[in-house]
This record gives sequence, C-alpha cells and structure tokens, in this order.
Amino acid sequence: MGSKCVQDCVKGGSPLVILTKDDRLYFPISAKMPDTDQRQVLMPFVGKYVRASGIVFERTGTHAIVITEITEMKEVRVKDEE
Repeated sequence: MGSKCVQDCVKGGSPLVILTKDDRLYFPISAKMPDTDQRQVLMPFVGKYVRASGIVFERTGTHAIVITEITEMKEVRVKDEE
C-alpha cells in the first residue's frame, strides 16, 4: 500500500494501528477511563517505522498498547509500493 493511499485512508477515518515486523497488530489505547482517542498521538507517525513502548494487553488474540513513548526510526525507510 502506497503512502498516498495510507494518508487518504487515515483522512477518511480508518483506524490507526501499529503493525510489528512479525505481523502482529496493536491497537493503541489510552491510560484513561473511558478510553480517549489516540489519533493525534499517532498522526505524525502514519506510514513510518516506529519504536513504541508502553503497557501491552492481550485478550483472546487481540493486542493493545498504552503508548508511553513512540519515536520514528528514521534509519529505516518505508518502501512505497505505489
């Protein structure tokens, strides 16, 4: 999926997730109750390789993360498949 396609999907309201190099999806959640939207935290990182750390939750095969730190891995380039 090309970067323009990713940007268009995000602008259209598609959910933002983190995909690991071993193809595991993590849904970002907040530490607040009720959960608050994490889109503003993730928008600068859309379509980029990142290193994220935080509190991970798993339930019935679904993974979520409360992100405590996220940084772009600028040394790793995303291959644009447009």
